[in-house]
Amino acid sequence: MIALKDRIITDMKNAMRSKDKERLEAIRLLRAAIQRREVDERITLNDDDVQKVIKKMIKQSNKAIVQFEKGNRPDLVAKDKYLIEILKEYQDE
Repeated sequence: MIALKDRIITDMKNAMRSKDKERLEAIRLLRAAIQRREVDERITLNDDDVQKVIKKMIKQSNKAIVQFEKGNRPDLVAKDKYLIEILKEYQDE
């Protein structure tokens, strides 16, 4: 079974090749969050730890969507909703 981090990297490369900018940006945000946690805690994350990072990012995006809706920013609402869609692809498979 392929590790979740490896799958994320492969998907990022595929998004680059297909020039899918929105998907690439979402995957890069996820990779950055994973790397930030690894550096901060000086550990290598396993699949369960990556799942926790994903759940946290989804929670943050949901909170952001509420704020963006209050601020009448449909562009940012759409961006965060797309991010959540991408993140859910990696949740508990």
